[in-house]
Amino acid sequence: MNQPMEFVKKYFRYIFYILLAANGLVINKMHERQEVLVNSYAPRGMVSLELNFSQIRQDSILKIWDSTEKSYIIQGTGCEKTNPTFTGTQVATTHNHWDNLFIVLYTLFLLVFSIRLFPFAGPSPGFPAVFVCILLICIMDITENLFIASALTHHDAPAWHIWLPSMIKWIIRSCIGIYFLIQICVQGMIKRVFQTFSKYLLGTIDLVWTFRIPFFCLMILFLALYGMDQGRDLLLIINSSPLGPITFLITLSILALLNWYLSKLYVPVPLPNITIGKYVRGNWPDSREMKKNQFDGARLMGSLTFLVPMISILNAMRIFGIPYLMQGINPFVLLLVILGFYQLALYYNWISHWFTQDTRVNKKRFFTLVGIVLIYILLVPFFDSDKPDFLVWLSLDLLLLSFVFLVYTTIRTCNWGNLNWKTNRISARMTPWIIWPGLILMAVFVLANICPRLFYFSSNLRLLTLPVIISALCFYNILFSFILFKGKSLRIQFISFIFLAGLLISILKENDLHKLTPVKTENKFKYNDSLPGYMASWLQHRKKEIDSFYKKTGSPYPVFIVNAYGGGIRAAAWTTFVISELEKQTGGQNRSFQHYVLAYSGASGGTIGLSELCAARYSLKKSLSPGDWQQLYENDFLTPLIIALFGRDAWNSSSGFRIAPDRSIIQEDIWERCLSQKHISYDSPFVKYWDSAGAYGIYEVPLLFANTYLADSGLKAITSPVRLSHRNFPGTVFVEDLLQNDTSSGIKLSTGAFLSARFPFISPTGKLDQTHHFMDGGLKENSGAETAREILSVLFRKYRQLDSADKTWGKINIVLISLPNSIAGTDSFQTAPNFFELTAPLTALMNNWVGNTNKADTINARNVDGYLKYDYYQLRPSATCLNGFKPILPLGWQISDYALDQMKSSLDSIRPQLNEILGKIPHK
Repeated sequence: MNQPMEFVKKYFRYIFYILLAANGLVINKMHERQEVLVNSYAPRGMVSLELNFSQIRQDSILKIWDSTEKSYIIQGTGCEKTNPTFTGTQVATTHNHWDNLFIVLYTLFLLVFSIRLFPFAGPSPGFPAVFVCILLICIMDITENLFIASALTHHDAPAWHIWLPSMIKWIIRSCIGIYFLIQICVQGMIKRVFQTFSKYLLGTIDLVWTFRIPFFCLMILFLALYGMDQGRDLLLIINSSPLGPITFLITLSILALLNWYLSKLYVPVPLPNITIGKYVRGNWPDSREMKKNQFDGARLMGSLTFLVPMISILNAMRIFGIPYLMQGINPFVLLLVILGFYQLALYYNWISHWFTQDTRVNKKRFFTLVGIVLIYILLVPFFDSDKPDFLVWLSLDLLLLSFVFLVYTTIRTCNWGNLNWKTNRISARMTPWIIWPGLILMAVFVLANICPRLFYFSSNLRLLTLPVIISALCFYNILFSFILFKGKSLRIQFISFIFLAGLLISILKENDLHKLTPVKTENKFKYNDSLPGYMASWLQHRKKEIDSFYKKTGSPYPVFIVNAYGGGIRAAAWTTFVISELEKQTGGQNRSFQHYVLAYSGASGGTIGLSELCAARYSLKKSLSPGDWQQLYENDFLTPLIIALFGRDAWNSSSGFRIAPDRSIIQEDIWERCLSQKHISYDSPFVKYWDSAGAYGIYEVPLLFANTYLADSGLKAITSPVRLSHRNFPGTVFVEDLLQNDTSSGIKLSTGAFLSARFPFISPTGKLDQTHHFMDGGLKENSGAETAREILSVLFRKYRQLDSADKTWGKINIVLISLPNSIAGTDSFQTAPNFFELTAPLTALMNNWVGNTNKADTINARNVDGYLKYDYYQLRPSATCLNGFKPILPLGWQISDYALDQMKSSLDSIRPQLNEILGKIPHK
């Protein structure tokens, strides 16, 4: 007995932290899908069942769990099911199984802790008594689980069979906890614990502030890759070519070296006589002394540079549904565990103990470790690198690199024998293999801002987006580090002054940075009698056709109004896929589907897709197929925006001058260029596409209603090629009315479309004048359905007016088509587990546009038999399975081939609805 106790006491720190981490991971797993178990009878889920004595209440809990079903969108595994459904009973059974492992872990934890406290202080029971109590807790918990399993399976376990061992367990567990707390206080440990924690907390805050530059770099990297689905999609396509992982690892390693090496110089003592030349060469003397926590903090900054993308990859894999060994563990929890282990390894010098002996490096161990990692890195590209499964290998690669990095930076100043070099003090020399690669990436970022067209990447090079983002982080890391060093030597807070000045200039100085770019045009709206006048002309143009169609088929003539949801490039892709599929099935010529479409109403990315369809209808004699549109979306529309966001726009805004065109102009330019390659004119004046005859003549391009959001007043705004009235569109600002005072200039189609697609912060606010600033239309209402219904109302009134004057019109059948672009079940409200008062306003604002969207489209879907009679169809993509996983549909301006293939294959899932729509119009 004494020997095990001595072993535990000797290695208590190791055992304690290992068991603490293991218990935390299992607890995290036991709370998975906890919401299915919570109801009025079981407000605390499984705990409510454990502490329940009433048989009636237990029967009610089990009955509700049996009947409670919830579908979970799993984007990858379980391809045989789109939405795997779990009952409350299944979830409770899974939790009960995990609880068996938890029993073992917390029992070991209590035993180890009791050994650490032994010998107990004061008059107290002996260790055998405590040992028996802990084993009794374990036995009672196992007994409880056996009865719970019986109750969940057969519903035959009496309630008191579960309640009795559970109460005994909780009572003894509480007594043991109180006894341990008393022993900790009596032995004086509680004070040391709080002192240690306070010291750790203050030290962490101090290090975060000291290393604030690399810390913010890591935060940006974390938000981009972990918190945004666009970042997850970037990780998914990174292995579409071997060049992707190679460039990613190289640039990430450079950033890690900078985060580590520059961080070591962020000590309070100023560096003497710093110039740019000396900074680049790193050849100034430095005799400063650093504390151990500063050394360790710098090493953690470098290691975190690898760990942040690692857990971001695992998070993406969980969402994609790509299986991996530890997929049941939340990646962020895993990050905390790994980071905690690294901190402990540095604090207690575990790495030095493992890889050095008497300050001499154990080269055999170190180079064996490095050799294994290098061999692994070299072999990784050969493991089906073009498949999503590659991500699990890449994440392990990053974990190994973070550990090797931590080991090397910890032991590099030790004695390496015949490999040793003089490192007996802090080296301030910026070694060429650290600073020069950083300067190269810095130059790449500067070049990208000078010539962004060099970075209009095609489908083969879009995987370079992540290296470009890392280059931007390297740029600011090197730049602000020098400013920080210079400021400390002069005792001037340059960085604070720069940020303060930039903020004040951005707030106070009006400039033309994001002002809409005008183009020469007559800007004289031909249909001055407004939207009703255009509708009358559109119907008159088809009068003979309407009569002929009704006499020939006995069916009313179809008139379509289409609204498309926002959602970035996925919205544009889905919109064009659906409409082009209908076009293809109806011949793709003059009398194809779009011939019967009166108007399009879109928000955000949906507007982009609709505007492309309008431009293609105007420019081309034959419509494009879904495959043609897919080729367009395989281009990279994101990287130039990221470059300008981090670069020229930040500099323009903080300086108050428009030094270079902003990212909105770059965005319009790249779309115009890509569409021109398909012979589609996207840069002509907005009104031209309806004022002049296109490829199929006049009245053949559906009206485009681009819904945007006026930030100055909070009102919806619409850009359209016809005059609108507040009678038909109440509470709306009309962009064409704001432009009517200038009859010699207007805006391009691309400008008008992207006025609806300026979601923060990727795209900037669009400025028309001092009082009109436009943001993404989805921030007000993300479906375009409200405007579609208003168009519908105008059309009904005009049609009845025409029909009352001329009964030869026959009949028309109005059809509303709604095009959401997210998979059913994934477009839910943003919920807050604890509605905290400080965050409640933000939660309300986040959900406001979601509520408006659901309301608008729900009204259209449920009022088809009211005063305005029409047919309604909602066509959305499905979670189809590709290569063993279901891709995510990202919200941004870059999309993977997997996501495009998924949306394209989703056309088959809506085939019955497409056939119904096709049945209303003549087609092949």
